[in-house]
Amino acid sequence: MRKPLSVLAVVVLSLACSSTVQAQEWPARSVRLIVPASAGSSPDIAARIMADKLVGAWGKQIVVDNRPGGNTVIGMEAGARAAPDGHNLLFTHAAALTISPYSIKSLPYDIEKDFVPIGFVGYSPMLITVANDVPAKTLDELIKLAKAQPGKLSFATPNAKNVPHLTGELLNSTAGIRTLHVPYRSTAQAIQDTMGGQVQILIDGATSLIGAVKTGRIRAIALTAPQKLEGMENIPLAIDTLPGFVISGWFAVVAPAGTPAAIVAKVNRDINQQLQVADTISRLRDIGVVAQGGSPEALAQTMKKERAQYQKVIRDANIQPDVMGVTQ
Repeated sequence: MRKPLSVLAVVVLSLACSSTVQAQEWPARSVRLIVPASAGSSPDIAARIMADKLVGAWGKQIVVDNRPGGNTVIGMEAGARAAPDGHNLLFTHAAALTISPYSIKSLPYDIEKDFVPIGFVGYSPMLITVANDVPAKTLDELIKLAKAQPGKLSFATPNAKNVPHLTGELLNSTAGIRTLHVPYRSTAQAIQDTMGGQVQILIDGATSLIGAVKTGRIRAIALTAPQKLEGMENIPLAIDTLPGFVISGWFAVVAPAGTPAAIVAKVNRDINQQLQVADTISRLRDIGVVAQGGSPEALAQTMKKERAQYQKVIRDANIQPDVMGVTQ
């Protein structure tokens, strides 16, 4: 004779069945994909590529909801406060998930508690470049030059307290050099001043700078990727000079905390499946993003690791946080 199930076992079984049913019935309506960036930006374009691919898999409309402003705070807060029913997802990037807790005072949400990771979409490494009249031809030579002239060289980035900026600060601490940061309003302006000699070094996402490199306006020194990238095979990797120096911007999908685990798992599977499609890979590559899937656990681990890394960089460089995305 079978023993009756315990109350706890019944509850666990009921919850498991309920979660499975939720995933099978999801999505019941259109899915909102919140993007904490303006229309036409790299995060927006990447989000729309994925939305276009996932529509077929989900059979429902995917509405890209751009929420720019406040250095991603406005969009991230909208994601944190959205209903955790699986119909509200957030397509965001590395800085919003790993840098903002230390670069912005009093965030109106908790990065660790208010979001559940779903999975990576892709990454874009940084490119370290120099003005053509800088005598250094390699990263090793640039480091030696900086050591010979402490505090004399400067590095430009578009804006501040983002992945390019912290790449430069991490280069300072890792290589034992001292170069000065000069933030610009745009990559175009930073390129112009690097060419004009106002700054010696320029760091930004590889795709933002590769055009200027190919036309000879600036010279590439190193790529911060874990491996060579298509179309940039002739650019040395930073890890060849500084072991472990891998740093990239990346895009990922997260959801409001409390989103059912079965739905998180389904969204993750569907994203990973689409990232295996040649057209998806090609379209992401066209905007400088290397397709990269992975599990929710892998994303969570990366977020935790990079938060610790960026917290240390910000502290060591004595970078003062902004108030709600407004520089003080």
